[in-house]
Amino acid sequence: MIRRFTLLSLVAILWLAAPAAAQRTVVSGTVTDVNGIPWAGGTVEVTLSLPLGVSGATLNGVQIGGATQRVTLDGTGSFLMQLPDNAIVLPGGTQWTFAVNISPGVLPPLGTGPQTCTATLTITGASQSVTSSLNSCPKLSNVNGGIASETNAKGFFDMADPKYGGFFDVQLAFSSNTTITITNGQPTVVVASGPFVPGDVGKDIFVTSGCCGTSNNITGAVVLPKTTILSYQSATQVTAAANATGACNATGLAGGCIVAWGHNDDAAITAAETAWAGSTNKKCTTLQWPSAMFFISQPHWNTHSSACTGTEPAVSFTSTVKGYGPGVSLAVMEPNFSLTACLFGPNTNGCFFGIVEVIVEELGLYGAGNAAVSAPAQAVTLVNPGIGSQFFDINVTGFGGNAALAGFPLYGFNLNSSRVTFLDCDGFGKDCVVDLSGNNANSVCLYCFGGDNAGRALFVNPSIANHRFIDIGGDWGVTTGTKLIEVAQGDYVGEGSHGFNGTGVASLTGNNGSAIFTGTNATAQVHLTDAVFDNSACGAACNGVALQLSGNTLFAGGSTLKGVGAGGGINSVAGTKYFDECGNTITPAAVSGSVFGSCSITGTAQVAGNIVPSACGTSTVGSVSGAGGSGQFTLTFAGTPGTTCTVTVTFPTPFLATPICTFVDVGGTNAFPTAIVNGTVNTTSAAFTETGTTLTNGNTEVTQYYCRIP
Repeated sequence: MIRRFTLLSLVAILWLAAPAAAQRTVVSGTVTDVNGIPWAGGTVEVTLSLPLGVSGATLNGVQIGGATQRVTLDGTGSFLMQLPDNAIVLPGGTQWTFAVNISPGVLPPLGTGPQTCTATLTITGASQSVTSSLNSCPKLSNVNGGIASETNAKGFFDMADPKYGGFFDVQLAFSSNTTITITNGQPTVVVASGPFVPGDVGKDIFVTSGCCGTSNNITGAVVLPKTTILSYQSATQVTAAANATGACNATGLAGGCIVAWGHNDDAAITAAETAWAGSTNKKCTTLQWPSAMFFISQPHWNTHSSACTGTEPAVSFTSTVKGYGPGVSLAVMEPNFSLTACLFGPNTNGCFFGIVEVIVEELGLYGAGNAAVSAPAQAVTLVNPGIGSQFFDINVTGFGGNAALAGFPLYGFNLNSSRVTFLDCDGFGKDCVVDLSGNNANSVCLYCFGGDNAGRALFVNPSIANHRFIDIGGDWGVTTGTKLIEVAQGDYVGEGSHGFNGTGVASLTGNNGSAIFTGTNATAQVHLTDAVFDNSACGAACNGVALQLSGNTLFAGGSTLKGVGAGGGINSVAGTKYFDECGNTITPAAVSGSVFGSCSITGTAQVAGNIVPSACGTSTVGSVSGAGGSGQFTLTFAGTPGTTCTVTVTFPTPFLATPICTFVDVGGTNAFPTAIVNGTVNTTSAAFTETGTTLTNGNTEVTQYYCRIP
């Protein structure tokens, strides 16, 4: 007969000197019920069972006693630990008893509530799996096949409900806040702030060089591939189960790193999604994210109840996914995230939220600075919602900002005829924000940011021409590509929008790097109101263009388009149309193609020095008023001008194309002229010649001029 004797603690097992390491067994196991449902989130505690009549046990002559710490099962019901080899522990005949508990489990009536499962085993050798002894534990669910469907009277499903077995325990350390040391070829992870605890053993861990800021979102890479924490040394140091492939030894932003560790919660999220999609009481329900960070390595939130059709009546209209804020409810994408499995939403190439009319609120997706991801030979869109979806206060950051995809794009956030308010797309996908809609319903982005990536901050390329991307109050920049915004098809409408590049940032480089670039589709249009696109920080050698038009149409009012070098504020080709809706500042000013309207050239007062008489004796100009292409002046005749006088008016602000000019004599003391004939007119000046019966010294002519582009 054997009776149990508890160990002092698991620490008492693991503290042994190095020679005793060979006398410990690495024990692994996966706990499932009789239906194969994982006991995710349960705990396992191990005790040493002694032969009858024995009062103690020793290992290497040292008495051991106490109880192991409870180890939490991961999302698959698995655990990993080390135990002394029963063949080495004295006296002989000892065994280990595994007690597994799960509480509250799956609550009745759908589930069986709290459960316990035990097994007493002999542990020996270098490693041993105990799965076969723990794979038929009491069942957790009363529903055939597990958690397949449930009735939720409130229409609300919480991913953090313990019955789904989630951990939601990810932690992050940034070199902007503490010193992080990673040595290439070594498994040691050192974080000076001391965030580690003994319970971190067995958790996932990875490290990137993506901390923190603009350039790191473009250049960050994995320096410790995803692995597990093998052992705990101190609050400041753990050992990973794999060696680092890069280095980090920094405090601050330069050469900075991000350390991420915790459990993977794919299994728990999938269980919650299954219940959400199987809702039988409410058609369109809410899936609530936890107030925590958590690891994922596969696509999620793409399937809801089949009864939720996205159409009227209201009860069938739309499902909701919501968090507690993008800095609080945060899904962290591990380096092994499966882009191959992204088969959802439009074009069946999306990873997240591929549901028609879905509402998504207050949450974030984060790649922890892993910019240089790789993908299969297919286009992938990370956030790829169905038509008519709504997003509010969303942050997607730090994943694939410099993705190398063998010629296939990695898109970050596709609007697809959705409405988005407060979106921060920061280094998320090589092209951050895109509109790939196949519907003529508008896409609307209110107060959105896109940038800090290697491709385009915004790419508008719907599959139909009569579609508009409406950008209100957006900020776009910085990228290291040649286009900040590209409009390949459809219309871009920017109201109060802002495109920028930081001084000294190697962005939009190369000839005519463009803040806004339109493709050669003649139907594409750009509408700007109170917008600012400034590409002047690109540098003189860049020939940075604020707006590159390729035979398309621009409507602009109250906007600033600022380029540098030969590129100009607007660089265009024949066939381009520019409609001046007043109040624009374009520098340098140059437009090819057709220009309609010229009200933007006003605002600079005319001066006497810009109005020069010639072949007019010594006549002088005074009483000048007006601005832009319209004004008035008084010509006082002197020096016996005879019967003709030529005057050249230089415009205080040049026109973008040659205007039409009219000169009118409206008064003065000289007799009205018999003729006023226009001379040379160009974008910078206009001349006219006045003929009279006689131009008398001391007499005056008051002349008004009107120059404009119709």
